[in-house]
Amino acid sequence: RRYDAIAHLENIASELPALLRLAGHTNLNLGPLKAHHHSHAADPCVSNVDPTDPHLMATFCQLYRADYACFDYALPRACR
Repeated sequence: RRYDAIAHLENIASELPALLRLAGHTNLNLGPLKAHHHSHAADPCVSNVDPTDPHLMATFCQLYRADYACFDYALPRACR
C-alpha cells in the first residue's frame, strides 16, 4: 500500500505545513503548536501499563508495525 504523505509527530511543526500544501491549503498560519501540547502520561490508565507484559507488547507491536516500517524506526526488543 502506498501513502501520499507521511509526517513524523516529533517533527509536526515543520512537516505539517508541507502536508497542508499537498492537500491544497494556502492558509498555513498554524499558530504556536506548543500551546496545544497534550499528554496522557499522568493518566492512571497509561502510568499503570506494564511494558514487560508479553501479551500487551504483542498487541503494541501489531498496532504500531506500520509506523516502524514506514518511518524506519528501530523495533523495540519485544517486537523482534
